[in-house]
Amino acid sequence: MHARLVKRILIALAERGVLAWAIHQGVARPRGASHMIRFGGPPGHSDVVAYPQGRAVFLEAKSGSGRLTLEQQAFRARVEGAGCTYIIVSETDDLEGLAERIEKLEAHGG
Repeated sequence: MHARLVKRILIALAERGVLAWAIHQGVARPRGASHMIRFGGPPGHSDVVAYPQGRAVFLEAKSGSGRLTLEQQAFRARVEGAGCTYIIVSETDDLEGLAERIEKLEAHGG
């Protein structure tokens, strides 16, 4: 469900010409290594990053009654503190409306 929502977000943004991509998070052990490495950005990073007209917009996909983890809350605070936009997207959200909202951020600078 979550992966499908991320894909729908990316499609809605692409249809509007907004540059965006998914950030895949995880931990892996390199072959032959005794330690694990984290990939995909800092803890709590959003699922999607979009750049309408060079502005950073971070989108967190939440399916069901999902809530932000403590790491996601901290990431959101850092993003918003830096003047960027952070949007939580649920599976019931109108993704066309989301794309329009991001276009308005583009046009109005926030």
